[in-house]
Amino acid sequence: MAPGMLIHVGEGKTERVTIDFIDCGEQSLDEQSEITNNNALKLKDTSTVSWINIIGLHNISIIEHLGTHFNIHSLVLEDVLNNGQRPKFEDFERYILLF
Repeated sequence: MAPGMLIHVGEGKTERVTIDFIDCGEQSLDEQSEITNNNALKLKDTSTVSWINIIGLHNISIIEHLGTHFNIHSLVLEDVLNNGQRPKFEDFERYILLF
């Protein structure tokens, strides 16, 4: 398997994928559950801090689509798709990876 190849590793498949987000600024907090993939894409253009939580990582196409849109490196996406990944924190220039 080549590095950066997007393959879900582990159990935990859900019937459907859900995307939740928390978006916060100095004076605001917006929290929504079960948003669409397209609404998640709009978070890129905000000046606030956005947390996107995806339940159902086995859906590679959604992960790949969000990763491409937010310019997240394929090696990071590979780590995200591995359910056996140990707790991890990485601070990138434009985003923080935490799981």
